Amino acid sequence: MNRSVDYFRTKIGRICAHSYVLANLWDVPFVIRRLKVFLEFKKTVIEKDDQIYQFATRIGIGQIKEEIEWVADLVQQYQPRNIVEIGTQKGGNAFYLSNFAPVESKLITIDIAPYLQWAMTFHNHRIMTQRKLKAGLRIRKPGLPFTSGYTLLSKQLIRRFSNKNCQVIPYYTYLNPEEDAAFIVQNICCGENLDLIFYDADKTEEGVRAILKAYVPRLKTGGMLVIQDINYAADSGNNGMTLFWENLDKSLFRKLGERIVNPSGLGCGIGAAIKL
Repeated sequence: MNRSVDYFRTKIGRICAHSYVLANLWDVPFVIRRLKVFLEFKKTVIEKDDQIYQFATRIGIGQIKEEIEWVADLVQQYQPRNIVEIGTQKGGNAFYLSNFAPVESKLITIDIAPYLQWAMTFHNHRIMTQRKLKAGLRIRKPGLPFTSGYTLLSKQLIRRFSNKNCQVIPYYTYLNPEEDAAFIVQNICCGENLDLIFYDADKTEEGVRAILKAYVPRLKTGGMLVIQDINYAADSGNNGMTLFWENLDKSLFRKLGERIVNPSGLGCGIGAAIKL
């Protein structure tokens, strides 16, 4: 019975994935589920940091507990006021860190504009399908909706229900990092440079270099750079964060340290450095 339900759910999901409007409608139940989590969070008296992490996992957090806790400790120690998270997705990291940010701080969550991301998803799928047809390889069916509505509505929930001391501000990019960084500093941070950059976006070497090239000059002296997923293998196509971290410019940054709970695992590990 469960297998039958899963089959039809997947089938309907794939149909919805082909339409931007339907993809947003498909996400409504997930958003409602998240709203219940946020309402529960508001009613809960938080006595231990573990409770915040438990709520973050129900929202969708992209980091191992011990690793993100270390970053939360750094946030409490350095008290950054202007924070950007580049690559927010479901928002679990943003929700978690906002609860440790200082009073009247700003946390700007940066994601690709949802419609652009949806269009890119299916453009890339068509290209891969054509390549596999020519090579005689098995074609993978399109996945479920990538949660474009989830992105839009859930960010507003995070903005409304996260720690009241920290203002969470969703920002959507059309893939021009230089303009994005300039706009954020001038218009959202009122001309003040950034205190903390939390990077969890494009994992390719070229992508990491291009994005951070735009944002690092906007980071204050004494500001912090945090890079997620520094534990990818050197021969992986997603090793951009690893290479950037391993070759961090020593004349520009001083490493504070790193946390890698599972050295043999992929997609984990986190490093932090201070701008000189």
